[in-house]
Amino acid sequence: MQPIVRQGIVAMMPDEKFPLVGTPMKLYLADVHVFGGNSGSPAFINLGGFHGGNLRVAEDYHLLGVVNGEIIEDEHFNLQLAITFIRGTAAGNSGISTIVPADELKALLDDPRLQAIRDAEIKAKRNVPATAH
Repeated sequence: MQPIVRQGIVAMMPDEKFPLVGTPMKLYLADVHVFGGNSGSPAFINLGGFHGGNLRVAEDYHLLGVVNGEIIEDEHFNLQLAITFIRGTAAGNSGISTIVPADELKALLDDPRLQAIRDAEIKAKRNVPATAH
């Protein structure tokens, strides 16, 4: 479990929800190459760079959100070798990743239904007598 530091560019921060993974959800698209297993990893952003013609130097990073997944590109192909035909689909990582915005995560954690579950778990743990060792 070692951190991996990569860099990329936020490609799109749309206001509408994307229907990429079943239920439409608010996602950012980032030009960041991720792999299977990176889902749930934090994605940070440095706010430095050119803004309105001015160069801003920033050394602090802010949580943008968490990696949700990658967008796969596929291509159907037909290959003929002498009298043999091979048909298939090739798929590969597009280099575009989906990121769940931090404010969406906070809204989920602040949901009263989840808070009720957390409160019930805490109450149940407090009522369990400690075992003697």
